[in-house]
Amino acid sequence: MNESVSPNSMHPRFKQIFEKHSSDYSSHVGTSVAINLAYSAIQELGLDVRASSKNRRWSDNEKFVWNPDVLEKLQTRLKDAGIDPDGTIDWIVRGERSEVEVHPFRDSLAVHSDGGEVRDIKLSLPDAINRCEHLRNSMTAHAFSSSTPLLGPYEVYNTQKVARFLTLSKCGLWNIWTDDLKARYA
Repeated sequence: MNESVSPNSMHPRFKQIFEKHSSDYSSHVGTSVAINLAYSAIQELGLDVRASSKNRRWSDNEKFVWNPDVLEKLQTRLKDAGIDPDGTIDWIVRGERSEVEVHPFRDSLAVHSDGGEVRDIKLSLPDAINRCEHLRNSMTAHAFSSSTPLLGPYEVYNTQKVARFLTLSKCGLWNIWTDDLKARYA
């Protein structure tokens, strides 16, 4: 897969312009490495989901209801990093129903979604971070799973988008223009 994925290419007006996945093994490796590296950035920021067998992530595994203790600790770390814990991210989902179903599924389409070819989902930051972790843990890290060949540019873009947002936000640079920086440091 040799796509040139950019925020502009993910604009809803373009709908699905990339193939969902490739049968090329080297593409699976590249996709997996990209997801692993993006998630590593989230971990380095200390903004990963910290759950364990004793302190489970979900209080209801069927409906993916957050364990209040796990969620509160993640929200506190987001707030301490200068990030609004109630913020949202649009998770890009294009084309027909994907073979890669990442939980939790939240039935909250983004404003620009048409429910057909553009099925982007508005996710809370904790849910977006959790999705990135799920992609890494169950499909790309340790060993490839049977789902790994189904990953493609949209999963890479989403994971990198979350990492980019968290990094820039923690540095105080999200939605900051050059004139803002000049004024800040004048």
